Amino acid sequence: MPEKLKHNHRIERTWMGISLGVAVLLLVLKFAAFSITDSTAILSDAIESIVHLIAVIFAFYSVRISQRPADKDHPYGHAKISFFSSAFEGAMISLAALFIAWKAILEFQEPTTIQHLDKGIALSLVVLLSNLLLGFLLWRVSIKIHSIILRANGFHVLTDAWTSVGVWVALLLVQFTGWQYWDPLVGIIIAINILVTGIKLMANGFNGLMDRADPTVGEKLQHTLEEECNKKGVQYHRLKFRDIGGTLDVDVDLLFPDEMPIKKAHEIATQIEKSMANTIHGKAIISTHLEPIRHHQDIHPNSK
Repeated sequence: MPEKLKHNHRIERTWMGISLGVAVLLLVLKFAAFSITDSTAILSDAIESIVHLIAVIFAFYSVRISQRPADKDHPYGHAKISFFSSAFEGAMISLAALFIAWKAILEFQEPTTIQHLDKGIALSLVVLLSNLLLGFLLWRVSIKIHSIILRANGFHVLTDAWTSVGVWVALLLVQFTGWQYWDPLVGIIIAINILVTGIKLMANGFNGLMDRADPTVGEKLQHTLEEECNKKGVQYHRLKFRDIGGTLDVDVDLLFPDEMPIKKAHEIATQIEKSMANTIHGKAIISTHLEPIRHHQDIHPNSK
């Protein structure tokens, strides 16, 4: 395994460990704030944090699985579990959102008087700032090392930060207006925001598991191929690519003049592969299949 990839794996494991530790700490703080205030908004935030903790534990396990090398049963490696992790986290978040909405609707029917608002506001502010800092750092590191798991986790943490913003605002509104219905109202808004995030994470996971092609990546690869093939007097067709979990797997047929020696064709193919790799930000596995132009249609009559 390349040293850079080992380094990225260490970074990924370290940050997932930090995320897990912070998730436990913030969960304790949120339930402490709920026990003091009896706020529906804070309870909603705490319930979401339970789901987040479960998702982080699963993501932490997924990181270890994804870093296993390819074997006989998994020739492409194990990195695709990162998409499953993203979908799982999204599903858990969505379930939490539905529970939070249900609890807030019940609270509308019989609102609870919030206690010790000043302490609740202070604890909510600590949670908010902690989530903002952790979410920003996770997002930044995920971009740097191209980690799908860290990106999903960072996205979740930042969503949790917006949830904490809602809680903080709800407590302030109750304190300054005395209207207790602000608490369940913000709880419903929080639930909607969490549900949207959950759906996005599930969509990202499902798209990865179904090998959905990124059109932006496709355009870049096509542009590079057309440019390189025109310069070198060759053609290409059947470009295919997929994300296998932080690594782009690219497959394309290159068509050469029949009279060109295989050694020369292989040299050109290698140059084109390097140009395509430079087009892609992150790790890529590029495979080219060399074929003759003149007799190509005879060999593959059904190809396009």
